[in-house]
Amino acid sequence: MSRRASTCLLGLVLTLTGVAHADKLVLVDGRQFEGTVTEESDTVTIKMDYGRMTFPKDQVEKVILAETPQQTLERKLAKVAARNAAGLYDVGVWARQEGLEDEAAALFTEVVALDPDHAGAREALGQVRIDGTWQTFDKAVELCRSKLATGDAERVLETFIPKLVPIAARREATQDVARLRAEAQLGAGRFDAAAASFAALAEAAEGDVALRCETIAGILRENPDGMYVVRAPFPPRARLLGSEAPTLAPGPASLKRPLVLKAALHAAARDVVDAGGELMDAARQLETKQPAKAHVKYKQAAHTFAQANALVPGIARSHRIEAVRRRIALVRNEVDADAAKLDAHIRTLAQRDLSPEQWREKLLAMIRRVDRICPPLEQVLALAEPYPRELFLEIQWAEADLKKMQAARDLLVEELNGQG
Repeated sequence: MSRRASTCLLGLVLTLTGVAHADKLVLVDGRQFEGTVTEESDTVTIKMDYGRMTFPKDQVEKVILAETPQQTLERKLAKVAARNAAGLYDVGVWARQEGLEDEAAALFTEVVALDPDHAGAREALGQVRIDGTWQTFDKAVELCRSKLATGDAERVLETFIPKLVPIAARREATQDVARLRAEAQLGAGRFDAAAASFAALAEAAEGDVALRCETIAGILRENPDGMYVVRAPFPPRARLLGSEAPTLAPGPASLKRPLVLKAALHAAARDVVDAGGELMDAARQLETKQPAKAHVKYKQAAHTFAQANALVPGIARSHRIEAVRRRIALVRNEVDADAAKLDAHIRTLAQRDLSPEQWREKLLAMIRRVDRICPPLEQVLALAEPYPRELFLEIQWAEADLKKMQAARDLLVEELNGQG
């Protein structure tokens, strides 16, 4: 039964004279306790900070129920004059402190409607003033990045990021602001601080983001003065007025420039792609005599190419596809060999006189062989799934063979049951 339903049974008294923080339980003998009251059929329980106590109903004189946060909110709002932005804001702050997030947001929105430049309400709604205009958190981050691109890193670092920090904490978006701070430190030429920030981001993040941040931190540690030697024109091909020309020429350049950092990441990614290529070459040489080791090498190569893609999306896609294609080819060789053995077993069934027990053992052996063939075919489909267009033929082959194996198993099981 709810706490409010117990009012009728116990003759409870609801008091609204001030904000109560707990229910009060008064016993017949005069003892009083404060906490949260609940009722069972014959007892009343009060939960307190230091434990709970239960009393029979006939020992309870009365219960004074605490005012709920929602009731307090309604009472506070009743005291606020119409269109009083300051009063509504104060109630909104209280509501947020009490965990009434939806009600608080509605009040802050109403305050903004009455006073569009109310800084407290705007900030409570997660908005930031940038160049005289209030922006949402996401839009503010986007605008800050555009300012970084135009060289306004110091202003972003000193003015806007401090405003974003408390909002990010409420939105559980602290990593977004941490990344923005790292980028601003880099843009402002604070290379040591940027290296530390990117390293911290790598520790806090996972997967591709962690690898990319750690690589940037490594680039900054290797170039503490912020000067990076561009190896080749970057982007490799850039069109300018219809003709191809490099945007960034080879030679020393400051990592303060976003394009220089992109060139450094591209070079790092190319090094990773080259390492993956070496693994591919080693795997090809193992295919004939040691296919199992070749399979492992191709898997390692695919992982390496995935790391390159984390640094520069898409840079190693064709290499990843080739690694998967070679792995599938190895699997197909194994499947074809097992399928040939299965066919040989099937042919021998009609060529020999077998006892019922021998026949049964033959059927069971063939079922076990089919069961060994199916998982590799399912593995092929899983490997090819990210590349349905490029590996269309491999997918068709695996799906067709998997259907054949499943049909063969059904027939073998049916024969086995019939023979039994």
